[in-house]
Amino acid sequence: MELKNFTEKEQEMIKKGLTTSKISDKETAEKILALVPQDLIKRIPFFVRKHATTRTIKRISIEHPELYAAAQTSGDIPERTRRIASDYHDYL
Repeated sequence: MELKNFTEKEQEMIKKGLTTSKISDKETAEKILALVPQDLIKRIPFFVRKHATTRTIKRISIEHPELYAAAQTSGDIPERTRRIASDYHDYL
């Protein structure tokens, strides 16, 4: 199929989904992943786990820049930010 075969909304979603998922700051990514319970991460099949986690971190950086900025700071993530993040994975 070609891109023109999709509706405008679908085309926009496809274009957004085709962004690269390179994370320049590995330490930030590790801090964010540390907030996710390991049993949730282990539910993701191992052969797509890296892709899924990098896309999730990329999405967090876009949709929740305050959480990503808190993870970029040196030291641990503040407790207030930890509580906000834990509220998100309750919906999974």
